Amino acid sequence: MSDSFTAFFVLTMALPVLPALHPRMANEQYGPTVVRQLEPPGFLGLHYGIRTPISVLLAHAIFGAILGAFYVVK
Repeated sequence: MSDSFTAFFVLTMALPVLPALHPRMANEQYGPTVVRQLEPPGFLGLHYGIRTPISVLLAHAIFGAILGAFYVVK
């Protein structure tokens, strides 16, 4: 349950903020410049294709399963 929340947070909150943090990534409002030429990810990372949100959700689920398999309560 926590992994899906984390993946949802990354897709909805962290990826759209990335252009403000990355010096080479273009802004959605202003577009590319000479220095900023990387395409911004957009909401859910859909500017990079439909596989982006699917792979982020899948990766978080696999990581959570591995972490849960090795987690031992003492």
